Amino acid sequence: MERLATGDMGTLLADCLSAPQAGRDATGSRVFIRIDADNCIACGGCTSAAPQTFRLNEALIAELTGEHDGIPALKAAVDSCPLFAITLHCADGTVIYPRD
Repeated sequence: MERLATGDMGTLLADCLSAPQAGRDATGSRVFIRIDADNCIACGGCTSAAPQTFRLNEALIAELTGEHDGIPALKAAVDSCPLFAITLHCADGTVIYPRD
């Protein structure tokens, strides 16, 4: 997957949201959340930053609830993960947050 290194977050999200190949998830969003379960250490940062979006499952691995807290909270959740296990993507797989 390609990481985008230029442009501000608003521009990247706008590009992602307008991309013709982008699909929609159940909430109608074209921004997708990916959790690397192998890197999750159950610190709970994501559940604190975006409690409607994330929860810890029985194995103490972050998972999605099916709800959506909004982009600012999702960015905070990504930033709170000490092992970078959470990333935001366009439907084509391009990582839009965090950026290099």
